[in-house]
Amino acid sequence: MKKTISLFIILLTLSSCKEYLSEKDLKYMPYKNGERLIFENENLNLIDTIIISNLEKFIPDGPQLHFNETIIAKTGESYLVRINAGYGKNSDSYLEIEGLIGKFYLEDFEKLKKHKLEYEGKTIYDVIILKTEKEGNSRIKKVYWSISEGIIKYETKKGNIWKIKNE
Repeated sequence: MKKTISLFIILLTLSSCKEYLSEKDLKYMPYKNGERLIFENENLNLIDTIIISNLEKFIPDGPQLHFNETIIAKTGESYLVRINAGYGKNSDSYLEIEGLIGKFYLEDFEKLKKHKLEYEGKTIYDVIILKTEKEGNSRIKKVYWSISEGIIKYETKKGNIWKIKNE
């Protein structure tokens, strides 16, 4: 009887994990293979170009205890944005941004206040502000994330502001 109960608990735990990203989750990945993002810092008179080298998808093979489906906007050996269907028992989908410490849960995005951001003659109405969750080695203090377009603007810990430029 104890074996049956233990087996039932293990199966229930495994089945409660959401292993795959839903269509709703996938809408938060706006980037495409080969896309070129140009960020400008007007104060420093600098431009930084990021190329999405690959949109990589990892799909778990069989029931997983820890690793669930992930989609990653790769930039060479590193990444810009990663969306994960969860991790183990904590199966809430989340977004991570390179250089910004924290996991940002997608279910919270709909609840967060949306800001209007204007840049280069374009107005975006679905911008949320993601802040680093704790002090540490984070290079980025704050990211202005458009649900439909991705990173629009970010601020470094040193106070430098980088804005996306239209090509």
